[in-house]
Order: sequence, then structure tokens, then C-alpha cells
Amino acid sequence: KSGGYILDESQLNFLIKNTIVSFGKIPLWWSSSQDTSLIYSNSARPQTGISISNNSSIIFNGFIGNLIGPFGFSIFLNKLEE
Repeated sequence: KSGGYILDESQLNFLIKNTIVSFGKIPLWWSSSQDTSLIYSNSARPQTGISISNNSSIIFNGFIGNLIGPFGFSIFLNKLEE
């Protein structure tokens, strides 16, 4: 809370080529399903942090591309509250 305002889910996002860089109170939801989360919950308040992810899937050619197929990445660093 800052000056009477709740800044949850306030963030700045930048698109640099195929990479999205985000700063702020970013809500995290990791799952292949819209119904359940593997790691995080949206019932908790978002944490302040930085996130780097790709905008669209990366596709490798050749053997590795056939082996793993298209993939995406998401890297984040958050400040935990006490």
C-alpha cells in the first residue's frame, strides 16, 4: 500500500524483439491448465519482481527442433515479504 492506493498487479512491460521484460507487482500463474496452478496461486497478493519471457515460441531446426519442438521460457526474480 502506498499513499492509500493498492498497487497490486501494477507493472511496466517492455517488448524487445521476441523478449518481454516486466517490472512491478506481477501475478504468477504457472500451469498448462486454466483451472489449476502447478506452482503459484492467484489468491495471494502479487510479489514485487522482474520477469523475462519470450513473446512467441522459439523453434529450432534440425534434430533438436524435431526432438523438443517449439518451446518458451519464463525467468523471474521476486522480493519475498517478511
